[in-house]
Amino acid sequence: MTPSATQLDINLYSDEFDDTEITAGKFFYGTSKTSLIHSIAADFIPGMLKASKAIPGLSAGVKYFIQFRPDTGENCEGAYSGIYHGTPTA
Repeated sequence: MTPSATQLDINLYSDEFDDTEITAGKFFYGTSKTSLIHSIAADFIPGMLKASKAIPGLSAGVKYFIQFRPDTGENCEGAYSGIYHGTPTA
């Protein structure tokens, strides 16, 4: 995760991002681990086993928690990632 003034750039790697297991999902985020109320669709890079996205419009100096969740219908539905955190810089 790379912070900038008002956004976090997320890069998540998994061997399940291989065009057969997980091909669609979202990053859920919020200011509390128990309240990940916002979401943004992840971008998948074929052949790189990577899901990524820039989450813009965040407040500088506020800690955000992020979790990846596969979309409904994916082979690994319900296989959520860990919860990560980052803080946009001031």
